[in-house]
Amino acid sequence: MFLLRVSEYGCTLNTRRGTAGYILAALLLGASAGAQQTQPVTPRTVPTEVPPPVKNATVPLPGDIAARPLTAAEAARIAVAKQPSMEAARQAIEAAKARTQQTRAGALPSVVVAGQYNDVESLNTVNGVSSVAAGSPVAPGYAATATVRQLLFDFAHTRNLVLQSSLLEKSAQDSLLRVRYDLVYQTQQAFYQYSVALANLNISEQSLASRRKQLALAQARLKAGFGLPSDVARAETSSAQGVASLISARNIADSARINLALIMAVDPRTPLTIDTADAPPVAGTDVNRMVADALARRPEVLIAEDNIRSAKYGVKAARSTNAPVVSANVEVSSRGSNFPPGADTFVVGVSVSWNPFDGGFTPGKVNEARANQASAVATRESVKLGVIADVSITYSAMRTAEQRFTAATNEVANARELLRIAEGRFASGLGIFLDIVDAETALENAESDLTSAQLNANVARAALAHAVGMPL
Repeated sequence: MFLLRVSEYGCTLNTRRGTAGYILAALLLGASAGAQQTQPVTPRTVPTEVPPPVKNATVPLPGDIAARPLTAAEAARIAVAKQPSMEAARQAIEAAKARTQQTRAGALPSVVVAGQYNDVESLNTVNGVSSVAAGSPVAPGYAATATVRQLLFDFAHTRNLVLQSSLLEKSAQDSLLRVRYDLVYQTQQAFYQYSVALANLNISEQSLASRRKQLALAQARLKAGFGLPSDVARAETSSAQGVASLISARNIADSARINLALIMAVDPRTPLTIDTADAPPVAGTDVNRMVADALARRPEVLIAEDNIRSAKYGVKAARSTNAPVVSANVEVSSRGSNFPPGADTFVVGVSVSWNPFDGGFTPGKVNEARANQASAVATRESVKLGVIADVSITYSAMRTAEQRFTAATNEVANARELLRIAEGRFASGLGIFLDIVDAETALENAESDLTSAQLNANVARAALAHAVGMPL
């Protein structure tokens, strides 16, 4: 009795007692030996050449960007200096200052100068029709007036409006800080994405070189009569896949560079060179302390506090909408038929205006202001909760990413050892080429996991710094 196993890599025969079994075994072994003496069959594969990199348009490096590799911090500083969104936020501050100036003008002296000229003609009425009599005397009239007005008292209505506007101006300044913080974080994200894209490009190049070496090994074994045509076909397929991965990695790296240049507000055609160092680790493990720092630093919280204080003054100003207004007036006027007129007058007075019944306009203003104040308080509480959650989530994400990076580093080391063993076994005739393909795939997946973990760790560190409100 016997057991027979035949495969592409040879045949094995397990026999038990019996003459027929031994005879059949001898015949099969002879046939196998004869098959090994035949010439190897060359597979009809198509080699895949590596195309040259796509040449994109480039421009000379700007003078304000150093020729040496950029760090993430330097890229962020360039973005803060050049990004149009920063200028838009600065102009929003100027607009807020101008509104405060307009509001404050109501409490400062105002001067009004007016001039007037009248040409007076005498009219005659004939049969009920008025007409200008021929030769009638002409009496021109000239007048000039200068009036100075100063608000004396309006129950602090104007003062509260000025304070409200000043706090809105501070809110605009905090908004500039928020734009800056967000821009720094976005730049760091783009920077590390470009760094990882370059790392993946390097991995693709190394992987292709390894696949080419494996192809040469499969071809050499086939030529020596020990390999199989299917091994060469698999190696050619693996090499073609490596070329496709390299082409894709080149495109991803180029797109990441363009995106980084766009966020930095430099010409996207600029050939940026970056320092691929990792983001500095965040020291400390006291999340409660980080939350306290974030609540004291984050621009969103500062803006919410500014809006609450501004709304308080808005309520005060609304209450005095129809309050009496007392003003002092000084007027100098001159009138006459000659120029300059000679009849001068000087008037000094005090005026009081009061609208006690405004049809409910003032109560409506007060109710609106109170609602705005309550909304501002609710917004602040919502912002605080968001900040606390942001710090907690980003801290957990950072520590998790660091742990994953350590595990991915070990994964790569093990995958490289697996590939080394598979290549050694195949070269010595103990293994099959499919083991090499599997090991190569496992190594690529491990290296991809490592670069992904590296990206997540760097971005998570930048995200935690942004969440805590750390300055650049």
